[in-house]
Amino acid sequence: MIYNPDYRRQIFWDTNDPVNFVNILRQISEMERYPRERYPTSRAGKTVKTGALICFILAVIAAVISFIISKSIILAIVVLMIGVGICLGVSSILLAFSRKIIIDGHITEKISATCIGYSLRGSGNSGRRVMGSPVFKYNYRGMDHIAFDAVWSTGSAGKPYLVGQECEIWIDPDDPDEMVWDKSNSNFFIPLVMGIFALALAGVFIFLAASDDAFKTAVEQEGDQTPVTEVYDPIARGEISDEYIDALFEENGLGNSDWTISERKLDRMEYNSQTGKYEFYFEHDDSFITDAISVTSDLVTENMKDAGSGDTYYWIEVEDGATIFARDDVEYTGDKLK
Repeated sequence: MIYNPDYRRQIFWDTNDPVNFVNILRQISEMERYPRERYPTSRAGKTVKTGALICFILAVIAAVISFIISKSIILAIVVLMIGVGICLGVSSILLAFSRKIIIDGHITEKISATCIGYSLRGSGNSGRRVMGSPVFKYNYRGMDHIAFDAVWSTGSAGKPYLVGQECEIWIDPDDPDEMVWDKSNSNFFIPLVMGIFALALAGVFIFLAASDDAFKTAVEQEGDQTPVTEVYDPIARGEISDEYIDALFEENGLGNSDWTISERKLDRMEYNSQTGKYEFYFEHDDSFITDAISVTSDLVTENMKDAGSGDTYYWIEVEDGATIFARDDVEYTGDKLK
């Protein structure tokens, strides 16, 4: 692409003197204070940006959908992170193949050129390293061109030629400013391997998230918006305690009453259409005040509706009354069971 020494985030170095990294980085930092032209995006870069943008939008959409379905922020964040990983992988693979296709299909003519200097820019954490990309001057069909391929490297890989050295480069005959000086497969395999690694890493995260029971439980609990009262619901929690039973009788005006809890076998269950109640008949036992109890429809669970002979129930007696809970619905956690 066309090179302009005034492109932002870089500085032109046109001598063979050793590079003073500290001074170069300081100059680049100072230049950032002033608005300058951004170097143009290559054709491969445009393809990568488009693909990355599409992947990122899809990742955000997937995260939003997962949150709407599960009501879980944890799941949405994990989906977004996996989506970003897939986005990075796809972008790297796109860079590898688009650059190879463009170079092999368009940048085909070899010509002579002169390395006139290097575009230097900061790299690494806080820009503490200097990378270089060679800048070339050449004449093609009677017109002079100054261009570079905007591929920066560190060390000797970033300075393959001396300033003033004659060399051979490849250009696009239809667009002479598009050029490369290195047609080796390293520029193809490195981003390809990085892309495959990123996709593999995203796949590992997907596998771990799908197989981790703790993660599933956290998502389910976060998405469960069922309100919990101070006296927990035995049906919702799957258990009843002494404290729950005390609170139950307190609400019904039987506070501080002595109660007992036993297990009884059901004989049969009938629905009384006249009263709208379910009538539960238990196997006879003289130690209990009665063998039958009626339960209103709103207190009958699905397990109780499907009750059959021999089913086990918790039988709780207080004064001259009783209440029942199906063993299939709850587990008693207290210590008064006879």
